[in-house]
Amino acid sequence: MRVSYDCNLKIARESLEKLLRDNPLVIDDPPIVSHVESYEEGFINIALKGWTKNENYWQVYWEIMNNLKDYLAENNIKLPTNKMDITINQNSSNTTPQ
Repeated sequence: MRVSYDCNLKIARESLEKLLRDNPLVIDDPPIVSHVESYEEGFINIALKGWTKNENYWQVYWEIMNNLKDYLAENNIKLPTNKMDITINQNSSNTTPQ
């Protein structure tokens, strides 16, 4: 899961884990875990792992995916956005060739 550098990692991880815990088809053993997987340019990648029975996998997957964006917004966890900083240096003594 990619999150913005602006987010609180502890809150982001706790919230993501809670999202899985709140799904009754996600099992408790082995326990749900999360950790920072990497720091990338523009985002932090959080690994989130939870388990379910094989026959429930796709149902859990789609429920999580369909609710994830709204859930993150409700918990003030920002998703990364692509951004570009542009600096324009304007020197009044230079003229554009004709």
